[in-house]
Amino acid sequence: MDPIDEYYYELNPIEKEIVYKYQCCKCCFEEWAPAFVVDEIAYMDEILEEDSKCEDLGMPILVCPRCNADFYFTGDIEKQ
Repeated sequence: MDPIDEYYYELNPIEKEIVYKYQCCKCCFEEWAPAFVVDEIAYMDEILEEDSKCEDLGMPILVCPRCNADFYFTGDIEKQ
């Protein structure tokens, strides 16, 4: 790596992206969802005053990409 690039990355480290783990209630498929996407959906639910079925965790319910069933937040958060 170029010494200038090394110096730049020392001064500006790349931040890891926060992700939330979701699991399907029907097929048990698990996947990590980017926090910025989930947070935007939660914000839109709040703006539109729609009730969330997952009020205890405060996270929106998504749609499973495999079987279209409800996709629930498992409570796991990670930086990737």
